[in-house]
Amino acid sequence: MLGCASLRLLAAWDNGGVSASDPDLHHVLLVGGTEAEWACTGDGEWEARLAALGAAAERAGARWLTLRPFGSRQPAGAAQSAPRRHAVGRCTVTADPTADGRVRFVNAVEALRTAGRPIDEQSIDAVLNDPAEVDPDLAVVLGTPDRLPPSLVWELAYSELVFLPITWREVTADHLGDAIASYAHRHRRSAGSTDGGGMASHLYRDTAVVLRTYKLGEADRIVVLLTEEHGKVRAVAKGVRKTTSKFGARLEPMSHVRLLLAQGRELDIVSQAEAVDTLAPLVVDLDHMTAGMAVLEAVDQMALDREPVPQLYRMLVGVLRTIAERSGPLVVPAFYWKLLALDGVRPEIDACVRCGEAGPLVAFDVDQGGTMCRACRSGIGVSEEALEVMRLILDGGLNEALALPASQVTHEVAALATRALEHHLERRLRTVAMFERTL
Repeated sequence: MLGCASLRLLAAWDNGGVSASDPDLHHVLLVGGTEAEWACTGDGEWEARLAALGAAAERAGARWLTLRPFGSRQPAGAAQSAPRRHAVGRCTVTADPTADGRVRFVNAVEALRTAGRPIDEQSIDAVLNDPAEVDPDLAVVLGTPDRLPPSLVWELAYSELVFLPITWREVTADHLGDAIASYAHRHRRSAGSTDGGGMASHLYRDTAVVLRTYKLGEADRIVVLLTEEHGKVRAVAKGVRKTTSKFGARLEPMSHVRLLLAQGRELDIVSQAEAVDTLAPLVVDLDHMTAGMAVLEAVDQMALDREPVPQLYRMLVGVLRTIAERSGPLVVPAFYWKLLALDGVRPEIDACVRCGEAGPLVAFDVDQGGTMCRACRSGIGVSEEALEVMRLILDGGLNEALALPASQVTHEVAALATRALEHHLERRLRTVAMFERTL
């Protein structure tokens, strides 16, 4: 005889891990099939399909299930079939054949205008979702994550998306249950793991800086990104090397972009990209480009895949903006010192790293991690003026340090920064030689 705990476990397994009283799932949207496939679906098949899919949504606690075709762009005034409605327990199932999300939006605004009602976000939302009282919590899209359905517009801003790589003819209540279970078990707005044996892919939004790119096939490109919330991410930007690409120019190194990405097993897919900051000031001349590429290479080497480091992201955005606005001899070296401090290897510059003597400090040893006194001297010589500049950088005087003109002291600080970072990374920075020629 099964105990209560075992019965609860079986119930959770049967429902795909979603409780029938789950308060987080109210409205599910299922998107798939062409207009022709919808038109060829007979009344009896529609009845059976709406009943089966509605039962799956109702088991998960949803009050509304809306079905839409994948869609296409339609001319204004195109004829629209009437929606189908079906009740399954407490869940209302609606099959809305409108294939163009823009048409739905325009029709909603026109309906409000005709009725003399206010045209605002709340009223448009109510018309678009009718008979549902809330926006979709989950949008299940039949297809691959590299293409968004034209039938969706409003929902993209409010819904979590799960992609199922199956066709309209293949979809069953079990598939919908798998997608709902995937939605319930992942961390929302994150690149969580793929459930259902790799069936579902999730869209997520993030802001990122493009660290580097390289070619993939004839028209695609792999972009390496430092994102604000998901760490270093590698993603495929499909078709960006074509002259007709809509966002190819936004995915060049140093670009600061807001992205919509689809999670993949190894490489994510860029679905949308819009610029946050213009790239122009960073590519205005060789000095700016070289400085920008130098900080990108350093971050690329320091950041680990999928490990969020929001402070590193903010530092990178800040230094790129500084390069664009007031590039000087210490912008990149100061960033290197700050990067080392962030990674837990801030150099000791106030006392001898070996004996603790306060001074005089006459050398800097990267192997030892800081300055050396005369008695313990090893490494390379360092001037007191260079140490003062390093203290400004590391102890809250960054703006004062960045305002310094080029001199032998700034050159000394830059050389030490490069040496220390390369020692920490255990590799030579490719951009260093080019950067040093611009000092």
